[in-house]
Order: sequence, then structure tokens, then C-alpha cells
Amino acid sequence: MQHPHVGWTVVPILAALAVGCEDSVPSAATVTEVRSSHARVTASPGAADLSAVIRGNASFALDLHRAVAVEGRNVVTSPHSVSTALAMTWVGARGASETRMRAAMRLPSLESASVHASFNAIDRALAEQSTQPVSQENPRPARIKLANALWAQRGYSFQTPFLDTLAEHYGAGVWLTDFSTYPEPSRLSINNWVSERTEGRIPSLLAQGTITPATVFVLTNAIHFIAGWRRVFDPARTAPADFRVNAETVVRVPTMSIMARYPYAEGPGWKAVSLAYQGSDLAMLVMVPDAGGFATFERELTAERLEMIASATTDHIVTLSMPRFSFRSQLSLRPGLGAMGMAEEFRPGAPDFSGIDGTRRIFLKDVIHEGFIAVDENGTEAAAATAVIGDVVSAPPPATLSIDRPFMFVIRSRNGTLLFLGRVMNPSVS
Repeated sequence: MQHPHVGWTVVPILAALAVGCEDSVPSAATVTEVRSSHARVTASPGAADLSAVIRGNASFALDLHRAVAVEGRNVVTSPHSVSTALAMTWVGARGASETRMRAAMRLPSLESASVHASFNAIDRALAEQSTQPVSQENPRPARIKLANALWAQRGYSFQTPFLDTLAEHYGAGVWLTDFSTYPEPSRLSINNWVSERTEGRIPSLLAQGTITPATVFVLTNAIHFIAGWRRVFDPARTAPADFRVNAETVVRVPTMSIMARYPYAEGPGWKAVSLAYQGSDLAMLVMVPDAGGFATFERELTAERLEMIASATTDHIVTLSMPRFSFRSQLSLRPGLGAMGMAEEFRPGAPDFSGIDGTRRIFLKDVIHEGFIAVDENGTEAAAATAVIGDVVSAPPPATLSIDRPFMFVIRSRNGTLLFLGRVMNPSVS
């Protein structure tokens, strides 16, 4: 049995893992997929734990949104993608790092096993949203693709429980590559994987220079969503209309319109409408603060208030006008996560990720996230990906030794037997 403090190298791990085929997508580096002998389990977390994780994820999502949103700019993220990637990282966190990650992810009171089982169950539930067949009633039913992976330095030592948990609860295989020798081709391989699993909507998640020879792992999550509206807009009714960006700026944008029955609510300073998607229980809840009240509404929106607004909606006949839009956001989440309590996890030598490799050399270099969304008369397409980049503390700088003065030498065996012993006072004398 493996000693709990000594990780197997990747080569011994291969003996206990089922070796997969070479990546079928175009890649710039030779990568091989390996999987744990542990299959993904069908998790059954307690109802209270699952509910707590969903609420915690919502609180985390809104807090992170406020941390990364830049005034006046569009932003789109996938909270599920970010939370999943961080939860996979949490598998290897120990001690104070685990405590900080719990708090930052707004899950301070749950056992780790319950958290990972809950993420597994949430993923399974989302996958079930993609099971409705195409029909005359649902020509564009919801489709969700989710994927997780660990990109690992070939030959690096990883802890078996870490790999097994990734397999059992996240369905994550391990893609072996050589960051140390080929960081740039490895980056392109990761981007290819993400692009394929997001239908090309996230083609270049990691920018040049993101991966370095010090990188030992990258944890990735990718999500792609496409669905038609349950009540589609008539494109013939789309026309330019004013959109008031702020008190000083008005722009003309293509605006869809419809009169139909929707779940709708009004409250102090806001209105909300819920647009359902075909063949699923998914919906887009659009919340519109009163003019001049956006900043306050965004700042004060909590998970509890969001749930209250969603629960307050009831069926109304609504005359709805809504702009078409399409944009993407690419973000480093390091500053935002640092502000939320994870600053130490990004500081070399400070965190404890010994559950990953049995040492305390690993720190998080960055967490990169990109989101994409397009909304039109037919429905919504959205995609996102997250990469958690783990580096090791740099080795000491190369030493320089000029043997230009008298020295001693020994020739010895590993057990300490001295075969030869001597000194050199003048190498010119033979």
C-alpha cells in the first residue's frame, strides 16, 4: 500500500490506471490520457448537504461576480465551471489551505466528502437536462456538455487518493504532457481540448506564456450550453431601439419583442422576467433595476435575494422587449479569489496542497476563466472554461563553482564506504 506521505510517480500510477488512447483532437504536444481504475460513482449526498452546496455556490458566484466586474463593462462567467475547477483543486488542499478554500467558496461547514459528492450529483442533474429528444414541440431542446480534466507533468509524483477522487466525483481523466520541456505546445493542447468541448466557442483559453516549465498541473473544466426559447421571438419584429447605458449614453441596438405569458415579478426598485428553455427546467431570469439603481441592486444582490426574486415570479401576460447580445469575457480570477480569502494559495511556499503531491511545493499560479454568451430570437448559446494552474516553487538559482584552489575528494559508495580519498594541492604536478 502506498505510504500516505509518498506519492507514486506517474509511471507506477500507470500500473493502476487504465491507459487510454492518444488524444483524438488536433494537439500541439504529445499527450496521453490515463484514467483511474475507479469509475465515476453515482453520488447520493444528503438532501441538506446538496442544498447547502447549491446555496454556497450561489453566494460564491455573486461575490466573485462583484469582485471581477469592472464598472461599465459587460461580463459573463460560469459559476458552475469556476466552482467545479476549484472543488477539484480542493481535493488536494490540506490544513489552512483547505480552511481558506472552504471559506472562499462559501462552504465553510461541510465535510469534504459531502462537497465532492454534491458536485457529482449536480453534474449528473445537469446532464439529465440534455436528454429530451428533438421533436416538433421542442425543435431546440437544451443541450449541456460538461467535461473535466487534469493535465499533469509526465513523471511527476501525484497522490493516488487525489487522482481517485477526481475520477470518482468529477469524471476527470489525467492527460500526461511535458510542461517542463514543451510548455507552449502543452498550452496549445489544453486549448484544443477546451475548444472541442465548447464547440469552438472558447478557442484560446490560455494565453501565450501562461504555461511555464515550472507548471506541474492544470485542472480544467469546460461547459457548453445551447437551447431554444420555449416561446421564440419573431425575427420580423426585431428592430433598432434605444438602450440607455447610463444617464449620459444611449445606444441603438437590435431589440427583440414579444407579447406572451411569462413568469414575472416586480419589487422595490426592480422588475424581473423568467424566459424558459425548451425541453428542460432551465430558464434565464432577467432582472432589471430601475433607472439609476443598477449599482445598488448589483451590490446588494445575495443568494437569498436572488431566490426570493425567482420565487416571486408568477404568470403574467408580458409585453417584452429585449436586446439581442453576444459577447465574451476573459478573466484572471486571481485578484478576485485573493480578495475572497485565497490570497495565500497564490503565494509561493505558503499554501498546503500536499494532498496533490505529498509536498508543500505547489502553489496556484493563476485561475483563468473565459465565458461566452449569445442571445437571439431563437434562444441562447453559452460556453465557458476554467483553468487552475499549479506551479512548483522554483528551485534555487543555479550554483557556480570554480575549482581553482586546493580541494579534497573522495570516491565513495552510497552506503558510505570510502574507496579513494585524497587532495589536490597543485594539479600541474603529476
